[in-house]
Amino acid sequence: MKVDPSLREADGVIVYGISLHPDDLKMFADKASDPEMKCRSQVVIAIPQETDGLREAIFETACLRWVRDKTPELVGDRTARNELQARLAKADAAVESLLLAFFNIGARSPASAGGHGCKWYRKGALRSCS
Repeated sequence: MKVDPSLREADGVIVYGISLHPDDLKMFADKASDPEMKCRSQVVIAIPQETDGLREAIFETACLRWVRDKTPELVGDRTARNELQARLAKADAAVESLLLAFFNIGARSPASAGGHGCKWYRKGALRSCS
């Protein structure tokens, strides 16, 4: 794993593996539990187990930003600009809410029990955060 030079003085790093496809979960888990990670005690890897809705929320945000940036007609239409800004704020909040829920360490349904939580790895091993 390459570390950005600006992070060399950091005490550690958290790597978030966000899968938008269920098949990617195993790949992320395999990378996180790779024996090479045993010597990297400063690296913590977090993998949310169910990211339903994230892809759609990100896509909606991207589409709204595209409309905002590529529609010159909005300049003369204050009502449309306000409507677009309100929708964009709601879409951004949805993405943020989903991301916060994925990484909630105190989630009621831990990933180890097949719930919607997040799996945390350190030194190549799955760790419990309860």
